Amino acid sequence: MPPDAQFDAQPPVTTSENIVAAIVNEIDDGDVVLEGIGTFLPTSAYMLAQATHAPHAVRLCPVGNIFVAEAHRLSMAEYEFDTLRRGVYRFTYWDVNASYLPTFIPGKPGKGKWKEFLRPAQVDRTGRTNNVVIGPYEAPKVRLPGAAGLPDGVPIEPALYMYVPRHDRNCFVAKLDFVSAPGL
Repeated sequence: MPPDAQFDAQPPVTTSENIVAAIVNEIDDGDVVLEGIGTFLPTSAYMLAQATHAPHAVRLCPVGNIFVAEAHRLSMAEYEFDTLRRGVYRFTYWDVNASYLPTFIPGKPGKGKWKEFLRPAQVDRTGRTNNVVIGPYEAPKVRLPGAAGLPDGVPIEPALYMYVPRHDRNCFVAKLDFVSAPGL
C-alpha cells in the first residue's frame, strides 16, 4: 500500500450520520423545529442546519419550554444548562401546545413551519407507535420516556417525521405493547 493511501480512505458513514443528514435536508430557513427530551440526533441536525443553510430556524426545547436561536454544545452534563442560558423566550406548556404551535401549521398564509422528528421504540404496520413501555403496562420490562406530545401532535401535525435507527423485530412489531400515538 502506498504511504499516503491511508489518508485517502474515508471511514464508513454511520447510521446516525445518515439520520442527521436526512433531517438536515428537511429543515428550511425560518422553520420552528421541536426537540424531544434526550434526542441528540435531531438536535445535532437542527444545529447543523442553523450553522449552514437555515440560520433563522429556531429550536423549541422542552427544557424550560423555550425558543433557542443559536447552536451550543451537546453534552449530557451541560445540555440543559446551555439551553436555558440561550433561551430567547420561555413559555408555559399550555402556551406552547394550545396557543403558539397551532399557529405554525404548514400551509397557513403568513405563518412559519414547525417540524418535529421523533424516534419511537415500537411501530406497527399501521404506523401507530409506542414510546411508553415494553411489556405489560402494569409490570413493564422497560419504561420508556413517554408519549409527551405524540397523541396530540400526530393527528394534526403535517410535518412530523419518524426515524428509527435500528430496523429489527423489536422496533417493527405486529402488536404494540402500548399505543402512544395513532397511525396514519
